[in-house]
Amino acid sequence: MVKGQDNFTNSYNYIINHLFIYDYSNDEDFNTLKMKLWVLDGEITNEESDAGFIDEDINNPKNHHESLLNELTFLDRYIRTEEDDLEENERNFEELKEQREQRLERFDGEDWELPYNQRPTLLSDSQFETLYQRFKTKRTNGELTTAYDIVNSVTPYCIDTEKEDQEGVVENYEDPAVTMARVEQSGADAQDKNDWNYVKEMNTLYDEMFPMITSVQPDSTSLSTAWVNDTAYTEGDIVLDSTSNTVYICNTDHTSVSPPGGLPDDIANWDTFDLNTSYVLIGVPQRRLQVSRTKFDPSHKGSILAGAGYRFIFLNFSGSDSGVNPSGVNHVLVSHNYGQVEWNFNGWTHAVYWTNTVTSETWLLPTGVGKGDLPSGDDTLGEITEERFDECHQRWVNINRLREDQISQTGTRVMVEAMIDAVIPNLLPDHEDHFEDKKTQKQNYTRILRERCSEFV
Repeated sequence: MVKGQDNFTNSYNYIINHLFIYDYSNDEDFNTLKMKLWVLDGEITNEESDAGFIDEDINNPKNHHESLLNELTFLDRYIRTEEDDLEENERNFEELKEQREQRLERFDGEDWELPYNQRPTLLSDSQFETLYQRFKTKRTNGELTTAYDIVNSVTPYCIDTEKEDQEGVVENYEDPAVTMARVEQSGADAQDKNDWNYVKEMNTLYDEMFPMITSVQPDSTSLSTAWVNDTAYTEGDIVLDSTSNTVYICNTDHTSVSPPGGLPDDIANWDTFDLNTSYVLIGVPQRRLQVSRTKFDPSHKGSILAGAGYRFIFLNFSGSDSGVNPSGVNHVLVSHNYGQVEWNFNGWTHAVYWTNTVTSETWLLPTGVGKGDLPSGDDTLGEITEERFDECHQRWVNINRLREDQISQTGTRVMVEAMIDAVIPNLLPDHEDHFEDKKTQKQNYTRILRERCSEFV
């Protein structure tokens, strides 16, 4: 500890004998002035207070830096009173002294408990006059402009102030585990605020629309016509043997020939397919998921698209509707617009799979069954009608756009992920080392001043 080693007796003596002896416009002198003000006693740290340093005497302040700044307030008022440079309704020097004395008398407590900037002056009028005359010389030389420049033009703080601040950093340092818990909670709060309601309402609507979509069933027999003899068929034409539930797809342009039993005898012109019993849905967006609290979690089912931010897109996906199967029928979602943004349900339609009996090739064929096959009726809750579907769909699209706007251009997704995936280092050892460095700095600068300035004892 080096309290009381800054050679300060009172503000008058310090300004006259330790500051004004130097030229404020000289670089070498200015550096010495800075060090003198830096090493002035300042805030008393808790560590110093525990060691017995207590500022309890208003006439002998331990915080020399703040005491000096308070006296500069009086010097500034003295100078501007003498030079008739006061603001309108501003108290003059004598009135300021009287105001401070009255405040001290009204203060309910010890004199030394008053903040420094509310204390009376400790200097006499004759000392202020001497300071004023010396100040005018400095001002004429271009070194100073106002009384406050005596300190503020050099440095706005002392080392003890920084030391006390650094001690506060150490004492108030939060354990990284506590910080991480707060950050994670902030991520969860951001997720709830920006994503939870959107997704909840979208999925409520989705769960109402999906049974409507699956309530209309395609008829596989309508996909193809019975084979007809002596008919010109074109590659890609489909005929159905309803007795065996087998489909024949023409692979060569030709005219059919009638065989026994009603089946094509020119079988080489046809590929044989078995009807897959699974219906599929095309153009149905995925159910929405919350922005995950795990960085780059694939469960997002979204993607960062160039120039479009974070978006849900149709995936090259074959599987059930995320476990939702309200109709009891196996409806598989299949993307036919892979990579496009999932904006709406406008293009949904049923399709069926046919499987080549020889090559196992899958043939996906839309049935043409879609929204127009829903019955007509009102749009109230619970109705399975085209009107109710349109009402739910309009709401879903609107909320989807609001949600996409919220998390597009990184937005909520990156904000949440960044917080949840944050790494909070333990900086306490660094802060403690810095506190020790600040204490050592005061000691070293004091020694330097003793070597450099003969008057520093």
